Amino acid sequence: MYCVGVIFNPGAGRSSLFHVIGELLSQKLEAAGCRVITASGPFGAHYIPKATQVIPLSSADLPSAFRAIVTAFVDQGANIIAGVGGDGTLNLLATQLLHFQADVALMGIAGGTANVGPLIRFNIARLQEFDLRKLYTYNLSPLEIWLDKDHIGYAFVDVVIGDTFLGTFEGRLETFSASKFLKEGMKEPQLPSQHLGCFIVKKGKRRFEVKHIAQIVASPLYHVRFYSGKAITGALCWAPFLEAAGAVVWTTTPIIDPRISPSFYPEPVNLGMILLRPEDQVEISGTARSACIIVDGNPLDFLRDKTLTILVSKRKLQVVSPRPFEEDCYPLGL
Repeated sequence: MYCVGVIFNPGAGRSSLFHVIGELLSQKLEAAGCRVITASGPFGAHYIPKATQVIPLSSADLPSAFRAIVTAFVDQGANIIAGVGGDGTLNLLATQLLHFQADVALMGIAGGTANVGPLIRFNIARLQEFDLRKLYTYNLSPLEIWLDKDHIGYAFVDVVIGDTFLGTFEGRLETFSASKFLKEGMKEPQLPSQHLGCFIVKKGKRRFEVKHIAQIVASPLYHVRFYSGKAITGALCWAPFLEAAGAVVWTTTPIIDPRISPSFYPEPVNLGMILLRPEDQVEISGTARSACIIVDGNPLDFLRDKTLTILVSKRKLQVVSPRPFEEDCYPLGL
């Protein structure tokens, strides 16, 4: 019997949708004859009341709870883990699966703030057409992130060096102080800095001194053919010909900013960009005391006087989608 583990992030930005998602997912999995396991309380049982098995939790701390839940799902023989939340939620689940090197596919269901990453391939509309017999599975390699000699995470959407991160506050999109969150676990609204500091970016023998920077962003590239012939995208239009697997940009204007709207007219965006082949790595260091490392929307650490190393991981994660890979390049959120 096919086994599906289902987990919800109770702190996700669009938790108001969870009862609808839970009911719809339950109907589809029951019709497919699946064995369904979930976690207790707001991590699953509140929304999947007819689950075959419920995993009890001893901790409400999100990383600890996710670690325990994924461990239990893998031990119980789950074929798919369905995560309901945003890009940060799915990153936490993916990181655990990569750690275990488990032969389990991840099914991301949009329930968070942005939902723009490649792990989230389902929303309510796509769940309505869910058919277990017609699912596609493909492998994605994330960026691997090291701080000095410590491995601190994986990125499927982006790694941002900045002072704010995106979240939801009273139902609206906001940026919050990454420093405040790392120090006190609090979400304090704050606009991104226009002048974060000066940095050194190194790729192989090349060394770039970049000044008056607002944000540095690194992302894996999964659909490089999309940029072919589009000169307006800058160096990204070279990506298909260079077999690029990632890119790093530094910009004088914050790119990740919740104020973007039809009435918002920013200053001209000046940026530098380098591409990463699978064998490349980039090292970033700087003097900005407020610079934080945000991975797929999750603040992880301060940069301070350390060196951040970014490379294309050799590890691969199985992702479940209702569409084949080449037809599934657009984000579902925002």
